[in-house]
Amino acid sequence: MIKYILYFIIISSFIMLSCGTNETDNNKHNPIAKFNDDYLYLDDVFIPENIDSLTYIQSYIDDWVMTRMLFIEADKNLPNESKSDFNGLVQEYKNQLYINSYKELFIKQNIDTNISAEEINKFYNENIGNYKLEANVIKAIYIKIPIKAPKVYKVRKWLKSNKPEDLEKLSTYCTEHSDKFDGFNGDWIYFNDVLQFFPKKISNQKSILKYKKLLEAKDSLFYYYIDIDKYKLINDTTPVFFVKNEIVDNILKKRKKELIKQMEQDLFNDISEENIIEKY
Repeated sequence: MIKYILYFIIISSFIMLSCGTNETDNNKHNPIAKFNDDYLYLDDVFIPENIDSLTYIQSYIDDWVMTRMLFIEADKNLPNESKSDFNGLVQEYKNQLYINSYKELFIKQNIDTNISAEEINKFYNENIGNYKLEANVIKAIYIKIPIKAPKVYKVRKWLKSNKPEDLEKLSTYCTEHSDKFDGFNGDWIYFNDVLQFFPKKISNQKSILKYKKLLEAKDSLFYYYIDIDKYKLINDTTPVFFVKNEIVDNILKKRKKELIKQMEQDLFNDISEENIIEKY
């Protein structure tokens, strides 16, 4: 039976933690436990918030010691052939860690993360069949305006007009008097996201979108308007606006693969020229 000895635990580190003194940071590099020639340091231990730090550290030390005790016992009792197999697995795992870390570093140092609108549109058009809407979307203007606003009746008239001067009057009026005036930057927006601010229940979105351009409602305090410019229904092609981030991710993934493939090929070519590869 191998003798396992826990030589010491530095209680002072625990005291500094519990007291919250300025000495705590200075003690982070002090050992809090020792097993044979292996030391455990306070800054090796991640201590979650809102727990009893002394109890947690004591438990952590116990686990740390037990792991080393079990390893010694296993090393003593396992057959050599098993340990030989494990050594190969450990080396393979180490090799893979090195390789993966190097690839990540190489990508970070060499990848071009700038993606133009042309590239996004090209990828979108090449994969357009993969993008189908799961909800109705619109381009619209949403207005919420107090009932007591002056000459509020003109809002409806301006909304129904296609004259540029009327649209300008609408914008000026709503900027001054409306509680909410939003064109969503001219981008597409999910119809449901707008309807959550609209007091009238819409039961058949498809029919409403097809046959009504201006939706109106009122309550005791406000008039509400949704002026619909364009719409797309469920299962229509998703506008690029909604899948832009997904496309950017896909383009970057493709660039990473191509970058690593080229790096590996260049490395292979360089090594091949040195005539150090032999195949049997």
